[in-house]
Amino acid sequence: MSGNEFRFFLSCDINLPVTFRIERLEGHLPSSPLNNNNNIPADLGNVVEDKKPELYVECALYIDGAPFGLPMRTRLESSGPPYCWGELVTLSTKYRDLTTNSQLAITVWDVSCGKDEGLIGGATIHLFNAKKQLKTGKHKLRLWQGKEADGSVHTTTPGKVPKEERGELERLEKLVNKYERGQIQRVDWLDRLAFKAMDKIKDLESSKNGSSHLYVLVDFSSFEHRVVLQESGPNLIIPASITSTNELVTVWDPEVGKINPSEHKQLKLARSLNRGIIDRDLKPSSTERKSIQRILKYPPTRTLSGDERQLLWKFRFSLMTEKRALTKFLRCVEWSDVQVWDVSCGKDEGLIGGATIHLFNAKKQLKTGKHKLRLWQGKEADGSVHTTTPGKVPKEERGELERLEKLVNKYERGQIQRVDWLDRLAFKAMDKIKDLESSKNGSSHLYVLVDFSSFEHRVVLQESGPNLIIPASITSTNELVTVWDPEVGKINPSEHKQLKLARSLNRGIIDRDLKPSSTERKSIQRILKYPPTRTLSGDERQLLWKFRFSLMTEKRALTKFLRCVEWSDVQEAKQALELMGRWEMIDVCDALELLSPVFESEEVRAHAVRVLERADDEELQCYLLQLVQALRFERSDKSRLSQFLVQRSLSNIEFASFLRWYVAVELHDPAYAKRFYSTYEMLEENMMKLGIGACDSGDGFKLWQSLVRQTELTAQLCSIMRDVRNVRGGTQKKIEKLRHLLSGLLSELTYFEEPIRSPLAPTVLITGIIPSESSIFKSALHPLRLAFRTSDDGCLKIIFKKGDDLRQDQLVVQMVSLMDRLLKLENLDLHLTPYRVLATGHDEGMMEFIPSKSLAQILSEHRSITSYLQKFHPDEEGPFGITATCLETFIKSCAGYSVITYILGIGDRHLDNLLLRDDGCLFHVDFGYILGRDPKPFPPPMKLCKEMVEAMGGAESQYYTRFKSYCCEAYNILRKSSNLILNLFHLMAGSNIPDIASDPEKGILKLQEKFRLDLDDEECIHFFQDLINESVSALFPQMVETIHRWAQYWR
Repeated sequence: MSGNEFRFFLSCDINLPVTFRIERLEGHLPSSPLNNNNNIPADLGNVVEDKKPELYVECALYIDGAPFGLPMRTRLESSGPPYCWGELVTLSTKYRDLTTNSQLAITVWDVSCGKDEGLIGGATIHLFNAKKQLKTGKHKLRLWQGKEADGSVHTTTPGKVPKEERGELERLEKLVNKYERGQIQRVDWLDRLAFKAMDKIKDLESSKNGSSHLYVLVDFSSFEHRVVLQESGPNLIIPASITSTNELVTVWDPEVGKINPSEHKQLKLARSLNRGIIDRDLKPSSTERKSIQRILKYPPTRTLSGDERQLLWKFRFSLMTEKRALTKFLRCVEWSDVQVWDVSCGKDEGLIGGATIHLFNAKKQLKTGKHKLRLWQGKEADGSVHTTTPGKVPKEERGELERLEKLVNKYERGQIQRVDWLDRLAFKAMDKIKDLESSKNGSSHLYVLVDFSSFEHRVVLQESGPNLIIPASITSTNELVTVWDPEVGKINPSEHKQLKLARSLNRGIIDRDLKPSSTERKSIQRILKYPPTRTLSGDERQLLWKFRFSLMTEKRALTKFLRCVEWSDVQEAKQALELMGRWEMIDVCDALELLSPVFESEEVRAHAVRVLERADDEELQCYLLQLVQALRFERSDKSRLSQFLVQRSLSNIEFASFLRWYVAVELHDPAYAKRFYSTYEMLEENMMKLGIGACDSGDGFKLWQSLVRQTELTAQLCSIMRDVRNVRGGTQKKIEKLRHLLSGLLSELTYFEEPIRSPLAPTVLITGIIPSESSIFKSALHPLRLAFRTSDDGCLKIIFKKGDDLRQDQLVVQMVSLMDRLLKLENLDLHLTPYRVLATGHDEGMMEFIPSKSLAQILSEHRSITSYLQKFHPDEEGPFGITATCLETFIKSCAGYSVITYILGIGDRHLDNLLLRDDGCLFHVDFGYILGRDPKPFPPPMKLCKEMVEAMGGAESQYYTRFKSYCCEAYNILRKSSNLILNLFHLMAGSNIPDIASDPEKGILKLQEKFRLDLDDEECIHFFQDLINESVSALFPQMVETIHRWAQYWR
């Protein structure tokens, strides 16, 4: 956008309700008379002391000094100070209805001691500024204590702080608003210092002002461009602050160029009166001639108005000598008018004919595509039910041409397969038949060709009404197709109101001793088996609420019960929290669900943390990645969850190291950088305070420094990668450069001054890099393969990548590790290889190096997997000349990864990212596509190539049967933990992982589908065996594999 452009929306074009968020109340509440206990009896003193203010905010819109619409109220807030609502308020009025004098009146009430005594204060704010632009972002309004907000034109309760009273804090807050709107450039290190300094100034100002003022923080909705006031009306009013039309820019209006229905009707009426009789001799006047000349100069992209079209039509006969006018005239024709007239001799003698066509066929399906209608000559089209002018040619009169034209319609709709050479011959033959038919019929019939709109699916007739009417011609529901309904899953207002009324009657008195009947018990058990992604209906919510007291011993029911609570109802929410405290203690899986974005209540999230506190470090580390992501859904930067994670880290250095890395990577996200930095600071401060012997080694300062040195090491590795990439030549030259650097300029990396904790395995101390054993992989990004010397004289090999986001790989490997743990808990060890992966930035990271070879390389060198395994584990008496242990390991690992890759929807599988260790363990790498995404067409459900089946002895062998048995067993075990896996992915919904961020809801639903929760274990065995058979017989992936091998050859 150039400097002299001002992009904006007009308020009259915004058909959205006025929306804003009431954030919080700042300052100290004035002392209530009830808090003075001098004149209160001793036996009531404690009651009064425990009485806490219960505040709500009332918001009312005033237009031109009069109230407009109903006032809206927030929920009650009693957990302060500070009193934080963070509640979105939506008014019934739309932006298009606002005028210059539109004001929002905000009043804060305390209902703990009656309305008359509970008025805290009010403030008023204009919705438009002096430049007639809609206010957006955060605004801090000073409350007039003891006064209700006044919405009159000359208000007595302005929320804006007078200029003479504004201090340094107000100036800084104005800058913060600009910063949050992106009007100030972000510089991370400088921003952190600035926010620290601001916190100090805020504390200083607060201590000066004491409790003299109260403020309410309001956050108004923002738009892509500024919104300029334009009251509804025909003329564009340019605000006084915009001095020239050069400051305006044309913006998209969805109604521009559309037909005006009333104008269109008037145009048709005008044309139908004595069409062609009066107009033939008409000549334009001088004024009309000028208008016509102006129209003829229009560019071809210009749409003609109704008046312009009418003018050209009116003088069409006199314009026939003006060749430029033809294209403009043709734009004026109403081509949808089926009746054909010849206006050369008046209307009575000039009617050619008419035809009528039903819009729906006999199967109640909307007609689409091209239709050829026979005209009834000399008759005007008759639209009566039993029409006398049917356009459809009777069956007995249809010839070969009509049959062929019907086939052509099917061909054009894609219902007949296209074969280019055959199609050309067919159309040539059709042209000959058409000429032949035409010569036979002579000029006996006239036809008009109509092309109806097409849709993605067929359109079945359904007249407005509550019930679905299936046409008699459709004999089975299998002929119906499910289509998207935007109202599915939305709240039914009448049902919602009935639900509230039912709950309000004797709440908790009658329900306490209620027990469900056998039918109700079955319904409840069915509901409890729902996955966490399933939305409960009104009846289901009502059922759970009704029997909430009897469900308190059922720990699985808590998360479902909390979804039934109407959190905007203060009394209902209070009772729900009381019941939650007495409920049977839930499992960690359910606690993770309570940390999802579905649950906003701080008390509910705190309860989830209390459950997590009972878990050991090993289990928590399995979910640490998701717990860090859950910080996005907290309501404050220093939440109960962040404090818990930091506290756990103080006694476990491995936990602390991973927490630090997971948080550090998220600092690149501008929306949540401040929150994650707050957790990072908290971790740093708490670790620095640790005494000697912390985490079984050293003091807190040394521990923290050992973690900081990990970052310094990764920075040096990034520098090495840049130097190596700049080297011209092949991979070998780059390897020589790497070893030369490590032996020369960067020799300090071969022996560290102090051991550094490995980022991948923090319990392992590394002392330096071994240059001779370090190398570079042959790929586009040239990742480093580094060998580190360890403090116990061992060797740790890692792969370091720069230019690739490893967060998705990190998530998948974490899931493999978790599933391996779940399978082993059921005594099923499938010899998985959950190698370690750690993203150290948004485009860098490292992973554990596992000595292995790709299947592509193995098949190239050994021709088969069996030959490769015979080399390392020969046994003449064993199956296929391999030791039984090695073959069993191969079969189990194939089964494990087949199931996992299917569940996670891992795509882009080829023989170069399937690796095999010499002990027979097969594993997958490179997870760039998950949750069903795949760059190749028609991917099989799982990656199971024929070479893997051949290594098991073929599809008829006992070992292949054992492989299928392991697959089905593993699948059913993992299905039992489907809720845990779904909850973990739900917590990743706000992350920047590509395949989740694109559409989190769709991704989670795809994952849920893979578990087939609608089937029992026996049905799942048959289902999964069918999947295996389908994957093995897939032909297309074999073709793609060949193409991929060619691509690798030429790389």
